[in-house]
Amino acid sequence: MTDREQLLTIVAGRHPDRFPWVSRFQIWYGAQVQRGTLPEQYWGQDLRAIERDLGVGTPAQQDHV
Repeated sequence: MTDREQLLTIVAGRHPDRFPWVSRFQIWYGAQVQRGTLPEQYWGQDLRAIERDLGVGTPAQQDHV
């Protein structure tokens, strides 16, 4: 199973064959921007553009009311 298939399996209430890896690129991105150490190829790009380039998705977040 791919990581995507595993996540969809969990969302469907079933058990995947292993626990999927989920990246937290927003933490990495924020740190790189703050320190001025973002790789040159990504200068001027926002987080979503970098995720698209790397082929990774953005984890969904739910606000708790």
